[in-house]
Amino acid sequence: MVEVSKADQVSSEVLGYLELIKTGNKEMIQKAMDALALWMPDEQEEIELELNAELWCRLGRSAIDQDTNAFVKIALYCAEMAIQNGDQKIKSKNYMRIPVTRLRWYSVSECLYGEALYKLLDTKK
Repeated sequence: MVEVSKADQVSSEVLGYLELIKTGNKEMIQKAMDALALWMPDEQEEIELELNAELWCRLGRSAIDQDTNAFVKIALYCAEMAIQNGDQKIKSKNYMRIPVTRLRWYSVSECLYGEALYKLLDTKK
């Protein structure tokens, strides 16, 4: 029997939820968040670190696309989690030691964070 890693289990579950969200099932956003929150990537595994950042970013994008304040706040949380679950290199802002492929997802999370903040601003004040 082939053993499936925690990363593979979570990623396939979250990707399934993301597909359901695309078809209009907004309730799946919370389920995807719950699944991702249970998984902390191994700091020694580059693929897990990159996958974790990617999934949080994709979930955040799906949330922000719902265009309500509640979902925009979820997108903000997702953007934070993409970086928070990273290794010491990102936490200490040692960007030159982070592979470009993962650094791209951190950049996406920063953009997502900014977009979510902008959408939450009350421009009438």
